[in-house]
Amino acid sequence: SKMTQLTGTLSTNNLSQALKSLGLSGNMDAKQASSQFKLTWPGAPWQMKISALQGSANLNIGAGKITGLSQSADASVGLG
Repeated sequence: SKMTQLTGTLSTNNLSQALKSLGLSGNMDAKQASSQFKLTWPGAPWQMKISALQGSANLNIGAGKITGLSQSADASVGLG
């Protein structure tokens, strides 16, 4: 059985804008971010399924804040 492996590093100097350009939530107000990952899944590269992913990923986010939290959520986790 064939396996696909994807190893890489992603980095940005404007995480907020990168998330928005991907159509993801704009609730992260941060600039610097980087991610290192090593993922494998059975089959060809185009056959990736989230449920079949194995491996590791690290995400490092620089100084910033999460915006748009309710007051109760902010009080619970101390963010915002």
